[in-house]
Amino acid sequence: MRRFTPGSPTTLEEATMTVFSRKFPIECLSDAVLKENEWFRQLLRLWHPAGDANNGPAGNAEGALVRDAGNRGKIEHLRVAFRSGYMNFYCGGQSIAKVQCVGERLQAKIHEKYVFGFKRNGERYATLSSAGFQEPGKAKTE
Repeated sequence: MRRFTPGSPTTLEEATMTVFSRKFPIECLSDAVLKENEWFRQLLRLWHPAGDANNGPAGNAEGALVRDAGNRGKIEHLRVAFRSGYMNFYCGGQSIAKVQCVGERLQAKIHEKYVFGFKRNGERYATLSSAGFQEPGKAKTE
């Protein structure tokens, strides 16, 4: 028998849901910032809202499997989640880029396996900005 203590979650949803503020500071996306960050514009071009016709009817798992099997390794569309001051882009349920404004610069953190094609021990991320990629553990040479 499971015991509940005062203040503890009483349902599965209460125990597992994270509350996000669903905001992104769009004022940092000036024309100049968008122009110097082509990578961000590419992410936006690949973004399709959930339920978009690209995915076919809801619950069509067979169609999704067939579609994805023929395009392995090719990103055709992304989903985006707006979080507490950042955007997280997903492909096939996997987070591929966390985009945020740092000062007046736009930057993304991307797992190294999506950038360099390899995975070392632990979670290592490359940083992408208008200056290009910075590999984890390497000094910036700007």
